[in-house]
Amino acid sequence: MDRFEGVPNDIIIKIATDMPLSDISSWSQTSHRFNSVIGSNDNFWIQRLWRDFQIDYYDLRLTNIEPKIFYMLYDDSDLSAYTVLFDDDLNPLVPEYLIDTVIDRVRVRLESLMSGELYMDIMILNNLNDRDLIASGFISPRISLILQNDIFWFRRIIHRNPNINMDTLRNNREGRSWRDYYFQEFS
Repeated sequence: MDRFEGVPNDIIIKIATDMPLSDISSWSQTSHRFNSVIGSNDNFWIQRLWRDFQIDYYDLRLTNIEPKIFYMLYDDSDLSAYTVLFDDDLNPLVPEYLIDTVIDRVRVRLESLMSGELYMDIMILNNLNDRDLIASGFISPRISLILQNDIFWFRRIIHRNPNINMDTLRNNREGRSWRDYYFQEFS
């Protein structure tokens, strides 16, 4: 049973107004009613843009990108929202200046998560899914450098498959780089 069934739209909007993006996302996943009232409510997201970032959506003339997507791009509390920049369907809709601004924000955020110590950074990066990992490499020169290291990909294979037989792994590699082997066999 949906807890928001029967709750008026204006009450749901009032509840969501002060929620962090992560809570809105969680509630939207657990309540169909909450998601239908908030998820597609352009006015809600336009008001949140103004309240949280003092951005007037209409001044930007971004009629080709939904206010919710724009908000998610500008909010840096959830890095997964930035994957929209690498979505082939949405990327052409995002203005170039916005991509540059968002990429700068993400680069700072990503690099603040890195320790500066190679093995620790490899452990951090191994916890990202493949799509976020590759996107991070496009954004951060430091991460890109790590991703060019074939040892990283060997460690990623081991991290993702801790019970793998090392002899089998080496025999099946067939002269490919660890990176190519990972993407052809494990992703």
